[in-house]
Amino acid sequence: MTCLCTYSGIVKSKKDCPSPGPRPNAGCEIVVEDCCQTWDCGKDCKDQNGVHHNVGDTWVDPRDPCMTCLCTYSGIVKSKKDCPSPGPRPNAGCKIVVEDCCQKWDCGKDCKDQNGVHHNVGDTWVDPRDPCMTCLCTYSGIVKSKKDCPSPGPRPNAGCEIVIEDCCQKWDCGKDCKDQNGVHHNVGDTWVDPRDPCMTCLCTYSGIVKSKKDCPSPGPRPNAGCEIVIEDCCQKWDCGKNSTCPDPNSFERYCKQYYDQCQSDLDCKSGMQCCLVAGCGKECMSGNGERCPDTTGIVTPCVVTEEDCSTDEDCEGILRCCPYGCSKRCLVPGSECPAHCPPIHKPVCGSDGKVYSSECDLKQRSCRTPYLKKVKDEYC
Repeated sequence: MTCLCTYSGIVKSKKDCPSPGPRPNAGCEIVVEDCCQTWDCGKDCKDQNGVHHNVGDTWVDPRDPCMTCLCTYSGIVKSKKDCPSPGPRPNAGCKIVVEDCCQKWDCGKDCKDQNGVHHNVGDTWVDPRDPCMTCLCTYSGIVKSKKDCPSPGPRPNAGCEIVIEDCCQKWDCGKDCKDQNGVHHNVGDTWVDPRDPCMTCLCTYSGIVKSKKDCPSPGPRPNAGCEIVIEDCCQKWDCGKNSTCPDPNSFERYCKQYYDQCQSDLDCKSGMQCCLVAGCGKECMSGNGERCPDTTGIVTPCVVTEEDCSTDEDCEGILRCCPYGCSKRCLVPGSECPAHCPPIHKPVCGSDGKVYSSECDLKQRSCRTPYLKKVKDEYC
């Protein structure tokens, strides 16, 4: 009871206590503590051996080491250890054992190889009877596996043989090549075939690989006097190096009338050119297709005219600065350029679609027009 002195006198009041609630268990009794009712369920627990334990204490059941006891106000509460399932049997050699109150499979802790050597689970070693076999110690026992090798593939060449290297098959093609003369060459070496100087040999792991020299095309025949020759293993045109038409005025001939034995180099045999003989006409002689055309004329009076050029740089395209009568003009090299044409009318058709009074007239025009040719001996 609590007393309070007031102006009205002494006022007494009882302590405000919480309800003790329902009985926790049959062993509990109501007691008054600190002026309030409370349940007294005892302050300890007594186990099977008569040992007292305070509320909240835990201990192992002396009759079952896998059972845990907990002292509560409600009494002793027992619980078994929570264990995971051991799962299915790994192999026939495994047995169930109890370890730390839980069941587990015991498959042994090591593996014994053919030589009686013990290996721990997880260890790997080379099979002493087969160096290409690897052994692995597992809980299921010893697991063997062969080395994984890539396929050697087809035989590179007839000189290759299968060999075993690092437990795998591979082709051994040797480290050199032997040529026809018995000379050995290392892989990567190149040499000229002793039997064919235009053939190059390369030593590879697959054997000797031969290849001919890559030659450009010689192209069309430059003129009738050119012949195919082989130089540095390739075909090329040989049009002569020193031949040239002779000076048309150097011949001591007297011709009463104009007469051509040829019209162009195509009318002459190989190595010959259609050359001008002053006063007589044209004849097939040794010549050079690279020369400027001979424009002396058969019977041509010299009339000075204005020059087109001084050097080849003054001319366009393939034209060259060449003597023409008494001056210089830009002409097509190797063409025929008659300075004078006889007064005859024998029309010819040119490749430009135009009609010329004679073949001589067309030739005069072709000296300044590249690739102009006669198409036929009549009107276009």
